[in-house]
Amino acid sequence: MSLHKKGVEMQVFTFLFALILIALILGYGLKSVVRVKTVSEDVELGDFVFRLRDEVEMMASFEVGSSKQVKLFLPEKVERVCFFDGGRDITMGNLDETLQQYLETNLGKNIFVMPFMFAQNVFLVEHLRPGGQDNPLCFLTQGRVQMRLETVLRDDGKVYVEVSR
Repeated sequence: MSLHKKGVEMQVFTFLFALILIALILGYGLKSVVRVKTVSEDVELGDFVFRLRDEVEMMASFEVGSSKQVKLFLPEKVERVCFFDGGRDITMGNLDETLQQYLETNLGKNIFVMPFMFAQNVFLVEHLRPGGQDNPLCFLTQGRVQMRLETVLRDDGKVYVEVSR
């Protein structure tokens, strides 16, 4: 009888060990899936910036006055994309504190992605400026943003690409 009792005890410990091992494997797997999703969103955001940079470089080589409608995709978590010209005053009256802080501390950058939850939220695309009076010029997004790019000659004699609605 003691052999039978010892065998039952071993089964219980084996069963508990198997449960703990399964929990650890599931926990690690879930953590890996979440990490992959986060990295994929960062990659999708980087793809947005690279595609925009390509469009701006192409537009900058066109004649002044050329324009084009552009539709680019973003991660679903992105709520707003703002374009900023650090050489101009901030003209948006109802600017949230976090964005204003980012604008003031990143004067060399011209693209701001909100909410500020990604590995990188501020970017620089050369020759890109917000058009019109709004600075920053913000677009609400739902997985994509549609904008107009126009090649312009500014007062300083340089060619820029202005983004507008």
